[in-house]
Amino acid sequence: MDKEMYIKLLDGVEDEESGEICRLNLALYGKKQAGRLWGMKLDKELKEKGASRSPLDPWVYEWNHPVHGRVFILVCVDDLIVAGKSLAGVKAIKSAVSGTFDVRDMAEVKDFIGIKVMRDHKAITITLSKPGHTAALLEAFGMEMATPNKTPMASGVKLAKTGKDLLPEGNRYAALVGSLLYLATMTRPDISFAVGVLSRFTSCPEQAHMRAAKGVLRYLCGTTRLGVAYGSSEPLQGYVEADWAGDVDGRRSTTGFIFTVNGGPVALASKRQSTVATSTAEAEYVAAAMATKEALWLRK
Repeated sequence: MDKEMYIKLLDGVEDEESGEICRLNLALYGKKQAGRLWGMKLDKELKEKGASRSPLDPWVYEWNHPVHGRVFILVCVDDLIVAGKSLAGVKAIKSAVSGTFDVRDMAEVKDFIGIKVMRDHKAITITLSKPGHTAALLEAFGMEMATPNKTPMASGVKLAKTGKDLLPEGNRYAALVGSLLYLATMTRPDISFAVGVLSRFTSCPEQAHMRAAKGVLRYLCGTTRLGVAYGSSEPLQGYVEADWAGDVDGRRSTTGFIFTVNGGPVALASKRQSTVATSTAEAEYVAAAMATKEALWLRK
């Protein structure tokens, strides 16, 4: 602990009249600064062993091994993925880290923070998906046996706030949209636009909004195992588009962009623009500016 902190003794350990308390020496789970202190400790140890932290992504480290070349370390709290061009380099880093921390080697990554990692060594591809989360979401909303839709949302659908046919209190609309948003940002970019539209109505959802949300579930029902795949040798590429005044309530436009590396998406967004565009050209310029900011960051 970096601060002086005391805790009460558990009931039954000492008499309440004694007034004794304990000083906390370790940053236990649940303490506000526990995550920060762990991050500082891990950062210190990795740097001492020769790793350098990315100035653009604080949880990516690069280790220029004197023998095995560049090895990368991805950190998510206390889970680490090590990647390099040679297996010997990966093993060298694992050995160095295990000398400081009590670690469990999970061998080749097959699951990471809920993401299923599938490798096709013959085709030299990696596919990331979340079939378990998708199946659980469908089951939670009773849609596991639903008739699949071909698209997340039909092109002619225009949702708006009418104030009519409001869902009753205690509805699960916000929970459904939140789960879909999590899925979209992880391994299902194909539902990003639909989820972005649905998220505009979480404060006062109506029956039409819930039907549209269940339409996304119907689409997922037929595409449970889809994910993002990487495997070609394509360089960084970006695509950007905008609709014009697609938001019926505020007449704001929506920006959509996606950047891919090696054939798979690495950055994407479907976001309503902050201002009202007076022409299609203006909407496209705003979208291009947003995508350019992302491109500049990715090029670094």
